[in-house]
Amino acid sequence: MVDIGKSNGPSLINHDSTTCMENTLGVYIHIPFCIQRCSYCDFATYAKDQIAANDAYVEAVCTEIRCRQNIFSEKKLSTIYFGGGTPSLLTPEQIKKIIDQFKTLGFEFLPDIEITLEVNPATLSSQKCEGFRQAGVNRISIGCQSFNDDYLKACNREHNVQDTLHTIDLVQSHFTNYSLDLLFSLPQQGLEQLEPDLLKMQEISPPHISAYCLTLPEKHPMNQGRCSDEEQAEMFDRTLQVFGQMGMKRYEISNFSKPGFESRHNNLYWTDQNYWGVGLSAHSYKRDPHWGYRFWNPSSYQAYMQKIQDLAHDGSLETSFSKNERESLMKHESLSDFCHTHLRLHDGLNLSSVRHKYGEPTVSKVADRLVVLEKKGWLNVDRDRWRLSDNGLLVSNQVFSGLLFSAQDIDN
Repeated sequence: MVDIGKSNGPSLINHDSTTCMENTLGVYIHIPFCIQRCSYCDFATYAKDQIAANDAYVEAVCTEIRCRQNIFSEKKLSTIYFGGGTPSLLTPEQIKKIIDQFKTLGFEFLPDIEITLEVNPATLSSQKCEGFRQAGVNRISIGCQSFNDDYLKACNREHNVQDTLHTIDLVQSHFTNYSLDLLFSLPQQGLEQLEPDLLKMQEISPPHISAYCLTLPEKHPMNQGRCSDEEQAEMFDRTLQVFGQMGMKRYEISNFSKPGFESRHNNLYWTDQNYWGVGLSAHSYKRDPHWGYRFWNPSSYQAYMQKIQDLAHDGSLETSFSKNERESLMKHESLSDFCHTHLRLHDGLNLSSVRHKYGEPTVSKVADRLVVLEKKGWLNVDRDRWRLSDNGLLVSNQVFSGLLFSAQDIDN
């Protein structure tokens, strides 16, 4: 299967992690509520007949922010990203309450802060759009997936194409910075069937598109009736062609934007920057101490709510995470992640960044692996910068496997 798929603002970004803005922080806030669960979804979400959007969860998120406000030393916020789930099921007042919690605690919002809200079609009105905008949201990500009703039904999406088009109209009337999601290689979809979706994207001409090849476990029922690997590759090539004609740059394996509209928040993940995950199942990452530290919240709604209740009653739990909720990275693990995430970017992996973080002996070991991958035709090199080739894009998981380091490979 083709390896193109998911990994999880209007200003240009520099993708070299050593030159990214220091002493700032991005925040991801997980909103787990959905109208329904999509057939391909593996995120921690709940359909409305399980747990509906509620004030109790919003209050728990605010409590977590208050109790863990010092878990990162950085107090300047560069991005806030409301993901899910369907964050647009919350009211503008609830979104504003969460945003204002940071302001109340003295976090500084950078003048060009990017605040993104994920939305699903049929969950917005003009009034809600304006309310979200006034709350501080300045970027919208719309889960279109397809402009074909049959494919939407196959994905168990609640909305139809008319809902999608109406939602796009609403967003365009209130926001200049927005993104559309597109899924391809759906069951019974080939290159010919993808064409109408690409033409509709061309007609809408959004500033940002995330285009994902559907990736599923081997025995998932949605794998039945899908096209061959060769046709998936043709679909991706056609996507590149059409989006290129629209003046969009592929700045990451699955992400395309017009100049200045790259996702600044997602860039944090790809360039080894700190990010704080708040809410159910949300993951966080600190570059320090040493090679990096990851920690995350429970993925069960009940367990998360209990965790926050305990946190509110005992401040000493601020940095307390159980053994299965934290991970201190070893050097070889950190290096593998660093190479993989940077190579996802069109700007690629700069060996000077590797040298800066891991030292000269490590650079030579990475370079040896890169040369092997280049000889296979999977990488291109320009001085110290390595990028996925056109062929490498289609087998990116094999490229990443070639840059998977063990403790024996790297002197810890």
